[in-house]
Amino acid sequence: MATILKKAVKNRYLAVNPCEQVARKTPHRKQKAKPLALELIPQLLQSVGAKFRIVIWIGLYTGMRPGEILGLTIDRIDFNKGLIRIDRQIVRDSRALFGKLKTAASYRTIPLHPELAVLIREHVTLYGTGPQGLIVTGRGGRELRYRSARLIFANAARSLGLPAGVGLHVLRHTFV
Repeated sequence: MATILKKAVKNRYLAVNPCEQVARKTPHRKQKAKPLALELIPQLLQSVGAKFRIVIWIGLYTGMRPGEILGLTIDRIDFNKGLIRIDRQIVRDSRALFGKLKTAASYRTIPLHPELAVLIREHVTLYGTGPQGLIVTGRGGRELRYRSARLIFANAARSLGLPAGVGLHVLRHTFV
């Protein structure tokens, strides 16, 4: 806003910029992203239910965003070519199942690691798929929404002594 008003004064639309009198705060820097320590990963996997472990594995092997993981369906995985197509995510409200991705660059195809392919196949064999082929499911085979997944992960993280604020997105940073 201050920049717009400064330009308005410069172009003589305004006589004075009312924002000049306002002291601006120094921008608050976010903490640098910290990946999980590799020795914590086995403990984290043991801290969640067996059905939820696939979320952690997909995050660690692909770096996908949490909503992308929860919205991944079996038809988006090409096991023969070793590729995962990411073109949607699960939405946070319950009116729709899938939504658009964060940015245009978020639409992508990424490699499927052979070990992850085995884990996904085993998971689907044990638990099946959910609505529209979702790999990650919640109770009764229904979709697992972001809020529930966040709580499951947060409880597991706290049980390992990880600080508050460490959430599912840490899997993305750990992958990188």
